[in-house]
Amino acid sequence: MERKEWKLGWRMWSPRSYAEAIDTRTGDKVWLQLTRRGGEVVYDRFGPNVGQANPAPPRHHAHRDLASMGDGLRLGCWSLDGCYELELERPEVHARIMLADSRSVACGPSDDPIMRQGVLLASVDVLRLESGYELSFALSRGEPLRAIALDGHARVREGAAFLGSGKSAIAFGRMPPVINVGKADKRIRRMTSFVRYYGPDQLSGPQRMGHAVRWNTCWDPEAKDVYLAVNRSWVEMIATAVGKPELRDGPLIFSWDSALSALLVAGSTPPLARAIVRSLLRIQQPSGRIPFFALGSHVSTRMAPPLLPLALWYLSYDGRVDYAEQVFDAVARSHRWMMEHREPRHDGLLCWSDGSRDNDGGDFNIEGWVGAAYESGLDDSPMWEELGFDHDTGSLGQGCVDLSSLAALSARILAALAERLGRDGAPFVADYRRIARAVNERMWSGDAVYRNLRVDGTQAGEISPTSFYPLTAGIATREQAQATVRAYMVNRQHFGHPPVLPSVPRSSNAYDGDGDYWRGRIWPPMNFLVWSGLRALGPERATPFAQMSRDLFDGEWEREGHVHENYSGETGRGEPQPGHYARSCPFYSWGGLLLLPDAEIKGSAPLSFLPPIPLE
Repeated sequence: MERKEWKLGWRMWSPRSYAEAIDTRTGDKVWLQLTRRGGEVVYDRFGPNVGQANPAPPRHHAHRDLASMGDGLRLGCWSLDGCYELELERPEVHARIMLADSRSVACGPSDDPIMRQGVLLASVDVLRLESGYELSFALSRGEPLRAIALDGHARVREGAAFLGSGKSAIAFGRMPPVINVGKADKRIRRMTSFVRYYGPDQLSGPQRMGHAVRWNTCWDPEAKDVYLAVNRSWVEMIATAVGKPELRDGPLIFSWDSALSALLVAGSTPPLARAIVRSLLRIQQPSGRIPFFALGSHVSTRMAPPLLPLALWYLSYDGRVDYAEQVFDAVARSHRWMMEHREPRHDGLLCWSDGSRDNDGGDFNIEGWVGAAYESGLDDSPMWEELGFDHDTGSLGQGCVDLSSLAALSARILAALAERLGRDGAPFVADYRRIARAVNERMWSGDAVYRNLRVDGTQAGEISPTSFYPLTAGIATREQAQATVRAYMVNRQHFGHPPVLPSVPRSSNAYDGDGDYWRGRIWPPMNFLVWSGLRALGPERATPFAQMSRDLFDGEWEREGHVHENYSGETGRGEPQPGHYARSCPFYSWGGLLLLPDAEIKGSAPLSFLPPIPLE
């Protein structure tokens, strides 16, 4: 496995708070806290929350905002080597904060030994602080970690650096009581110039795409590496939901979320993308299975939607195969496990399963139909309600369009990588052809759409954007692709008017565009995967769809500064409106997928480099 691609040091990689820095060399911590005068802590963690403030929602009682996490934090510049920008605006306080490891590019070179060893430098501008409150940086206990006030209105006392109104500069680290203030101040001035120059770019255009991925990057002290938490407040929320509150500091890894997020930053921050892939391979089971999620050392019994090969393709499509060489065998084993355990009738059709018959271990298990629906990632989609659960095979229906298509795409990618690496790609070509033949013969319906199969083998009634995934995999012929796009995607009765694409067609009795989760809300992964298939039909279809996806993202960004988990199929808003119950995390890693189609239209689309496999 490849070496780590960054220096250890001060990073904003805490799963606990977006305003907590960790020295990854020592475990030292510095965190922002708001207290009342007299010492009572109001908040000692800040950041975008889970996304459901209702204290007693009708479903998923644990899936709600954490009362202990203060809101009002807007996140700005982020660099892999340790430079960060935050703005906290709440009723009690308004402050702008810049933080950087003194060895980061933002701070520039130094001949000072203290700066060269790496300390955390902070520049803070407190614009407003209400009477009766104090804003400070607290430090983990014990020498030799200390804070030194360099300039301005900061005061160090009782193991914390208290911030007065106006501008302050502070240094944190294992350093002597007295340091060269001039040299530290020079680093802070350079950091400030860096953030002012790069900050606006970081938050505009394509840079928004990976913004939530970068800020949801967390540190795994056991692995000495990073992972993606999808949203940091989810770590405690999920730990509570599964009855493991002692694991509230994680690590928490959701596999298909991480794979999609890796491809989001593959172009802009390849070391981070590779690190996210590494995190998935760390939780891979000896059998080859990639669990749906992992919390600490515990994993689910289910598999994850097979998107890891797609992330690897984004890291390799342009001919850079060194990394693919290192991980190919592990990724191929995950594909082979899926083909052996999710193709129950060996007929080319794959089905989601509850995992109970896999005999592959795991701590988090949900049996039956619910577990199989959860394995799909589309938890409460009405598609699954009519398929039925085959207890003999442990499968949802007799064939699922989404899993069959993604498995075919996985096979196609692995065949292409095998050829580049001088490996045997024939087994993957055989998988692809078997799946493509079965999908076209049994799932293509007379009304020009791909449909799931019920347990009895008949075609189901409910569809979703997953019915377009055969276009993404290259299974559909051009004629089939054009027919289904005309009949359903651009048909205003079903999917064809903005905002797009709702996760249930508007013609369905189950459609609830302002409701909860996969029953009509718009999901960035669906939009991206559908666009990837639509692209092959040409710009007249692909460009308007990409622009509508971008408009959806930009609207919520301009209104709230949010990167949402999902968006209303009615209003296009990410934030649920009064009177509607909907869970939509306001800062979720994959939200940037709404921008990826537009970026690929203007640049390169990696899937356009994927060689076709002729259907014999």
